[in-house]
Amino acid sequence: MFPALELPAVECRHFQSEYGDDLYVRNLYETLRMAYTIYEAIGNEPEAWRDGKPLTRVSLTVPAEYEPYTMYFWPWRAEELLKHVRAAPRFHFHVEAWDYYHNNAFLQTQYYIFID
Repeated sequence: MFPALELPAVECRHFQSEYGDDLYVRNLYETLRMAYTIYEAIGNEPEAWRDGKPLTRVSLTVPAEYEPYTMYFWPWRAEELLKHVRAAPRFHFHVEAWDYYHNNAFLQTQYYIFID
């Protein structure tokens, strides 16, 4: 019942500062995990449906203009997404996950969500 999701392009973002070298790599697997978690959650939300079709939309990127307003969490917690679905079941969810490296060492996978 849900539309096919188009995977975003693989992307790396590299920054250097006085504190060292930072690298962000888009994690497509974890981004899809976020989308599937949202899809599964709206199955339990009657307000998310009209005439048997989902009102909730999911995009696998956060547009640049929304980045300052984007929520972020780590480590993975499905409950973090579920609380947003319960609060806003009819909205458009923009999600993405990034692996974060500092000075060539993997630190964490960061999960971003924007709702409009």
